[in-house]
Amino acid sequence: MAKSFVSKRTPSAEQRMEDTAEHHREYLRSMGREYGRHSPEASMARLILAAHYSAGGQNYGDMESLLCGDLTVAKGDQEANTRRVLWARSLLIEAYFYLNRIAEGMRISNEGKSLARNIDMSAPDPLLEALLQRATALKAKGDIESRQRGFVVALLTLSWYVSHGFERSRADACVKDRLRSLFEAYRIRGDEWEWTVKHAHLTRYDFVGLLSILLPHTGLAPEPLTAVAKRGSARTPRRAAQH
Repeated sequence: MAKSFVSKRTPSAEQRMEDTAEHHREYLRSMGREYGRHSPEASMARLILAAHYSAGGQNYGDMESLLCGDLTVAKGDQEANTRRVLWARSLLIEAYFYLNRIAEGMRISNEGKSLARNIDMSAPDPLLEALLQRATALKAKGDIESRQRGFVVALLTLSWYVSHGFERSRADACVKDRLRSLFEAYRIRGDEWEWTVKHAHLTRYDFVGLLSILLPHTGLAPEPLTAVAKRGSARTPRRAAQH
């Protein structure tokens, strides 16, 4: 089934996606220089970039090159963070699916089944926390480019939270309140916040299309806000309906 909001994609949102991806790439390079290529810090930076690629629905070949090395290293590292490794496997399986390499995806999936039994669900999810920290740090810089990147990462964090059911996790349930405060700083609150939570789902809705709809609410996009989904399929935020 086709995702909603694909037709709402704008050049401005696509540009923000690429700019944020380049920021993630530079962040990864800096983590590699400071801590080492296969350090936990660099591995998490690769996961953030891979999650960004996944949300944008592109760069699946790049996702493979990002993640395969970490999985190879993790096989011989008894101290590897289990949830971090499991996210790497999940994103790599997704990449193989879209690259039509189903057999390789199934192999990675089967190899990782035993990992799921060892996950400590009482601890916060490391990728979700890393995304939230990046969004907060970028927003705090204050300049418009950093705030634009911060909003992209904030929306990705919310979409990751909603799509993977983190509200059901006691350890991660508080993330929603932290995200709400972050979105309020971007002028998205009240009914608009509730609308955003409802549509921040990576499987049902196109991420770049949703970003295109929301960017003008933040004051960070140059073009005027356009109407979004038709009545009966998805209601728009109140201010969107007024334009």
